[in-house]
Amino acid sequence: MLTSIACLARGRIFVAVLAALLASSCISIEGGKEPDPNRYKTAVAQAQEEGHTAYWLGPRIDVDGAVFDAIEGYYPQGAAGISVDGVELVYYNLEDSRGDLSITTLDQDDWATVEEHVRNPKQPPRKTKVVTVAGKDAYLISTQLFGRDPNGLKLLIDYGDSFVIAYTGAAVSEAGANLNPLLDEETFLALLEGLRPYPE
Repeated sequence: MLTSIACLARGRIFVAVLAALLASSCISIEGGKEPDPNRYKTAVAQAQEEGHTAYWLGPRIDVDGAVFDAIEGYYPQGAAGISVDGVELVYYNLEDSRGDLSITTLDQDDWATVEEHVRNPKQPPRKTKVVTVAGKDAYLISTQLFGRDPNGLKLLIDYGDSFVIAYTGAAVSEAGANLNPLLDEETFLALLEGLRPYPE
C-alpha cells in the first residue's frame, strides 16, 4: 500500500515538473520557436565587453523567398569540440523549417588553436577548394553523407583580426528532398559576401 502511494506521488511530481518545463520553454508546440532578439544580442554584448568582434549578416536575411532570422547567440563558443572564446550567431528559417545558418567569429589566437581540427574534421567524405568572398581568399568545405552532395557547406574566411566560420546543413523533407536553399554553393557564397562586423 505504501509503495503504491509513493509511486502515485512520484507520478504527480513528474507531471508537475513536465508541465512547468513546457510552460517555461522558449519552444512553442504549436508555432515553433518564437523570435527573441535579446538571445543573440546578449551573447554579442558579452563578447564585445571582452574585446571580441562578431561578424553577421544583419538581423534578417531573405534567400529565394525563405526568411532567416538571427535568433540564437552563444558566448563563449568553441569550434570542432575545442573550448575557445568564439562568439556564434545562428539564423533560423522559422516559417517553414527550411534550415539554419551559423556564423562563428574567433580571434586569431583562438583560430590557431582550432584550425587543424576545423580544416580536417573527422567527418564523412568532403570536398575542399579555395574560393573568393568579398575580395578575400576563403576555404570552402563541402561534406557528403548518405549519397547527398553536398550535405553541408562550411566557409572559412580570414578578416585579419578575426576569423569566421560559417556553416549550413541539409534540412530534409519526409520525401528526402533538401529544403535548405543555402545548401546551393553559389547561393551560399553570394550571401556571405555580406558578412560584416556587428552591428553595422
